[in-house]
Amino acid sequence: MQQHKSNGTLRILADPGFRELTSARAKLRWSLSVVTLIMFFGFIVVISTARCVGHDDPGQRHPGRPRPDFGGDRASRHADGNLRAAVQLPLR
Repeated sequence: MQQHKSNGTLRILADPGFRELTSARAKLRWSLSVVTLIMFFGFIVVISTARCVGHDDPGQRHPGRPRPDFGGDRASRHADGNLRAAVQLPLR
């Protein structure tokens, strides 16, 4: 199905000023899209790697909230800071 374009439309599309305007608009659109994506993913990286300032335990990100204890953990952190298995299996 072909579209019928009038002389006015063809004249506008052929105008060098119009072509320059559409080219500049496309460049701006892509530039703003790239800037938005960089800011979005940068924010995600900052959130995922953020630690609470002034807190000694890097594993606890919110000093006001205690760590959840699920009870079924296979390893637990002891007073010396090392992880040890909660269940000791006998060696054969």
